[in-house]
Amino acid sequence: MLILIEALICEWNMVIFTKEPFTTHNSQLTTHYSQLETFHLQGQEYIELNKLLKLLHLVQSGAEANIMIENGEVIVNENVELRKRHKLRDGYVVEFGDRKIMITMLND
Repeated sequence: MLILIEALICEWNMVIFTKEPFTTHNSQLTTHYSQLETFHLQGQEYIELNKLLKLLHLVQSGAEANIMIENGEVIVNENVELRKRHKLRDGYVVEFGDRKIMITMLND
């Protein structure tokens, strides 16, 4: 597993870390997230939504990522996102299942 993670970091120049558990209140629904993750863009301006889901192993394949997005199961910046290749930039927040990921630019 360590080798796989190192390969992903080298390929995408990214770092992921987790913070404390938290709760968010969206409309009348309360969602409990087990962790807030941060995905750092390094040397890139953006990452496409379907690629992020696959890269973080939230889905098993790109086809599955596309299906989840088409079914409205992914939220970006508190809105259901239906664009598979939506460009996620610094400051965007992605919610999928019980996971919440913040996209940030890693300064050189």
